[in-house]
Parts: sequence; C-alpha cells; structure tokens
Amino acid sequence: MNIIITSAHCIHAGTVTQSVNDPDTPNPDRWKKASEPVYKERINPMQLRRMNRLMKMSLYTALDAVAQAGLTSPDAVIVGTGMGCLEYTESFLSCIDENQEQTLNPSYFITSTHNTPAAQIALYMKCRGYNSTYSHKAFSFEHALIDAALLLDEGRASNVLVSAADEITPGYIRILKRLGSAADYGEGAASFICLPGSVKTEKRICRIIGAGTASSPEKARSVLSAIFKNAGIHPARVSLVLSGAAESGGERSEHDALLHAVGISAPAEQYKKICGEYHTSSAFALHHAAGIIGLKNSAEVVLICNVYKKNNYSFILVSKY
Repeated sequence: MNIIITSAHCIHAGTVTQSVNDPDTPNPDRWKKASEPVYKERINPMQLRRMNRLMKMSLYTALDAVAQAGLTSPDAVIVGTGMGCLEYTESFLSCIDENQEQTLNPSYFITSTHNTPAAQIALYMKCRGYNSTYSHKAFSFEHALIDAALLLDEGRASNVLVSAADEITPGYIRILKRLGSAADYGEGAASFICLPGSVKTEKRICRIIGAGTASSPEKARSVLSAIFKNAGIHPARVSLVLSGAAESGGERSEHDALLHAVGISAPAEQYKKICGEYHTSSAFALHHAAGIIGLKNSAEVVLICNVYKKNNYSFILVSKY
C-alpha cells in the first residue's frame, strides 16, 4: 500500500476539529458524544432538515476535506461504518412496534441503510464515480482504506474520498449496559482525500504505507509482520503506537506482547481515551496520526493498532515520507 493524504477533517468527542491538529482534553463522560459544528456553514439548511446526525457529520467532514484539497468533487467515495444510521434504524423499529407492522413510514427505512452516508455525499457533490460502503464492524474503515488503495493503484481514480462515521444513541447505551459492557463508548466522523503514492504534491500531510486486519492474536502477528515487510521498513523505526486496546480483559497485555514479538518498542498512546469506543474509531486515530506527523513533526512512523472485543486486530501504518 502506498497512498498519500492531502487533507483531513474529523468530528469527535470533546471538540470539533476544523483541520488536522491535536485533540483537546478528553470528555470525562462515559458516553463520549461528538461536539458537532454549525452544519449550515457548509450544508444547505433546507437539506439539513432531512438529515440525521450521522449524515450531517459524515457530509460535513467530507465537504471540508474536499475543500481543503482544492477539489469540487472527488473521483470516488468510499465510506466505512460499523452501525450505519443507528438513530433512524431505532426509529424504524419503534415505528414497526408502535403501529403493529401497519402503515409504516418508509422514510425511516430508506435512510437507515448503511450506505446512506456514501450516497448522500455523492449526491451532494455530484460525484458520479465509484461509490462503496464497508460495514464490517471494527474493520470497516480499514477495508475502506484498502479499497481506496486498490482503486488508485489500478488507475481507476486520481483521488478518493475515504470517510468513516458512527453514531451512538441513548437506546444503544441502555442495551450495552444491560449486556454488562463497561467500555466508554463514543462516536464521530472523519474524512480524508487520498492520492496515489507516486503523486508529488506540497499538500501532502502523511503517507499510508500499510493496512491490514486479523480475527485472532495469532493471525495478527503474521499480518503485522507482512505489513512491515511489504512497506520495506523495520518495525524498530516506529516512533509511536496509537493503541485501541482496552486496559482490562487482557487486551492490553496481548497487544503489548504482539508488538514486542514483531520488534516494536515505541511508546503507546491510548487514543480511545479521547474519542471513546466505536467501530470506526481508527479513523479518528488516523486523523490524530496525521496531525502528529504532518503538523507537529514529532514522529516519522506511527502505527495504529486497534483491538475490538479482544480478538479483532486492525493495523494502519503511517509515515512522514
């Protein structure tokens, strides 16, 4: 994998990030609700009335990333989302129950599908190119990135908008509590303009040189080793790890053992303490990594290592050069 990021925008818990920069102080609440911008600054107010929160967040970040890159419309749109439009899904299910499966409002169903954000972005920007949505739980954003890299490598697009978004609702939190979950859940959206790695541009923020997923700690080691081998760099060159492993349940110890096994000794930062736990939180981590590399110049190689429910590992390797 070899793609460059030329612009990025992120909405997450605790602060609204207008461009790539460092996150503010973490939100202390157990439910880390995203701090949302004034949407009408970029989105037509008449159209805003028909959008739910996830659609607003994803479209706003996409519009900002495209504007930063100096584009009017991307060649392709790829979105990763673990739960899709959860608010409208709940509304649709409630409508079924309350109306006893009679005279249902079809708009809730239409806007509850997982590909709604990608479709909304494309319609708003008049993008008639490749459009795809990945809904693979904690692997959603990584698979969207991999698809973008393949699309650029095949020459089917000169630039790709890659976005990720997930929202949380009070009803979802109540269900998680009944199931005994102790995680600090969050929500957010992020968008990136990706170009082929061979392109020379002054707008480059950082370079993604590897990404992969694994469904067990045993497979994770081979996947991570392959990422470094294909990127042509030694694991010891990693200067920072952005970790999504939980401190409890053995996740952190297995995570640390994995990094040690492949030869990584860099310090780790727990990025979910800022944004909370959600399926596409690694998109927030990539935005954070881009800020560390592109603006602060405090690291040259950053590894994002997300762990979801102990067995699901995903990796994104980010480089300055």
